[in-house]
Amino acid sequence: TFMRFLAKNYDLLFWMLLSSIAWIIHFPGFFSVDSSVQMNQAVSGEYTVWHPPVMSFTWRYLNQLIAGPDGMFLIQYFAYIFALLFVVRASKCSALYRSLLLIVCFLFPPFFIQFNMIWKDSQHAAVFLLATSLLIYAEKFRILLIPALALLFYGVSIRHNAIVAFVPISFWVSLMVIRVDGLKKHEKILKVLLASILQIALMSIGSRYLTSLLVTSQYPNPLHAVFLYDLKAISLRVEKPLLPDYLLETEKYPDVGSIRTTFEPRWVNSDHSDLPGNEEQAEELKDRWVSVLMDYPLSYLKARWGMYSELLGLARENVCEPFFPHHFAVEDTLQSTLRRSTFSFLDAIQNSLLFRGWFYVLLLGFICLLSFYFSGLSAGFFVAISGFLYATTYFSFTHSCSFRYFYWPICAFLFASCYLINALVKPALHSELK
Repeated sequence: TFMRFLAKNYDLLFWMLLSSIAWIIHFPGFFSVDSSVQMNQAVSGEYTVWHPPVMSFTWRYLNQLIAGPDGMFLIQYFAYIFALLFVVRASKCSALYRSLLLIVCFLFPPFFIQFNMIWKDSQHAAVFLLATSLLIYAEKFRILLIPALALLFYGVSIRHNAIVAFVPISFWVSLMVIRVDGLKKHEKILKVLLASILQIALMSIGSRYLTSLLVTSQYPNPLHAVFLYDLKAISLRVEKPLLPDYLLETEKYPDVGSIRTTFEPRWVNSDHSDLPGNEEQAEELKDRWVSVLMDYPLSYLKARWGMYSELLGLARENVCEPFFPHHFAVEDTLQSTLRRSTFSFLDAIQNSLLFRGWFYVLLLGFICLLSFYFSGLSAGFFVAISGFLYATTYFSFTHSCSFRYFYWPICAFLFASCYLINALVKPALHSELK
């Protein structure tokens, strides 16, 4: 009967309640400058490579159904709420236990804030979380591999560095689908490795090809901004102008002092006017960056660590952009008492450990070890590795100190934690990959 079903599954009621609260507080989402740029590209159909165009392209057609930010908000909202439901419902523990997990995960502040920002960071984290939650069940229902891989492809396509997060997941998929019975150990490893490399190549090449079809301008390029930041930072450290000739030949940078006046250590893309505007300048910048990197490797590492420590929250008292509760609101009609109370609470804890990037790097590293020890090559292990790699590789190319770069690592932490707890407390419906 329905009442008997409800008695065993009342966690679904908690899920609906928490989902409703998230909707009331966050709908229709908040805009930043980046959000506005991507929406403008969606409306105009003119895409640059600065923001991977797949999200704006998707937004363009969603706009025809639901004008404004609502369509993109709905994508990440439903991805988040169903991902949490699937992860928690994978447990065969009691409804009380599942309800507690839902409450903790939903209301975990660094996760809860992700609902509201219409960013590629939020959407990437949302679709990756939904995809990995589907993969839990794909061991038993292989048909779920299709939507899971489609979501992963979309996630890889909307962030330049998202392929890094896919690498560990590709090994999980390979172990799940490849038959290794009867093979020797080295043959198993080789087969899984080749299958994973194939997945990574297809994801990378496919997303790049799709981007090349959509972009109408290759400039400005975010990678060029990283190169230029590094050259300016190293120039200041060695007290010698090391910029490319197309900049040194102008009157803007006659000496190191002029570089110092325009250099912002916390923001890579502080001056777009210095970025290459054509292929010749782009090649010159890349060649100069490689040359300077070879000549001053220690200065490069120090400069990169300076930016990365800002991102981790190690080098600053106040966390950089933990959330945007008030700025760039699309509309103010939903600023209810509940919303104001929520962000007042978040304001009070925004500089706490919960919003420090280094905390999640350590947690993910620890959970990787625990997951491997207790459940081997399991879903929790691979997703924790994914979040850890995604967070640590920002050392080389982070653009700012913004906390949003940790959205996927936070989701990976919640996923891996739930999976590990399920495996420890009571056997769960998960794929114990051998």
